[in-house]
Amino acid sequence: MLPHDHLTMALNGSLITNFLNQIQLEVSGADISCTSLANKVMGLPKEVTLRNIVSTYIYPNTLVVKEVTGKQIKIALERSAEYFHLEDGLITISSTFMKPKVAHYNYDYYSGIDYRINLTKPIGSRVESILFMGEPIKDNHKYSLVMNNYRASGTGGYNFYKDCPTLKDIQVTTTDMVTDYIRKYKEVKIDSHDYLTVIY
Repeated sequence: MLPHDHLTMALNGSLITNFLNQIQLEVSGADISCTSLANKVMGLPKEVTLRNIVSTYIYPNTLVVKEVTGKQIKIALERSAEYFHLEDGLITISSTFMKPKVAHYNYDYYSGIDYRINLTKPIGSRVESILFMGEPIKDNHKYSLVMNNYRASGTGGYNFYKDCPTLKDIQVTTTDMVTDYIRKYKEVKIDSHDYLTVIY
């Protein structure tokens, strides 16, 4: 699970984030999981050491499970969709994620939903489809979404999360969760599903 550049991972998904999300889903029991990557990511080799884990997920975050509506999930996805800038057929990273400081960690990767983003549409209306268990999510239906405590505080342009009810507060760091997961399973099968489709 070695990283590519941030734009490639954001467009095509990443086994690293799939792996983090599959751990978060197991630990939390939530319907949906989101995670993000630091500005610098080392990745995980075939045989993993504790140093590899700490170098891949550098933040001392814990997990929070929030109760969110389908409408709020769409708002969150639209925020992440702002990461992409499309001009003359060329996709780059939006300046809002690069200035005044580089903030790749404010782009979220999801598991548990299949969603489609159309970059030819205006910012705020790029999310075309969101499926949960094969069915379109419903605006007023409630879902459980696990995320790190940094995101749950509403930072990074996700202010609405602050007002969402907290279902669980899991006081174990992500690095400890990853370590425990690998020790438990020894040989880990990574979720390789493509949750995101990007149209441009």
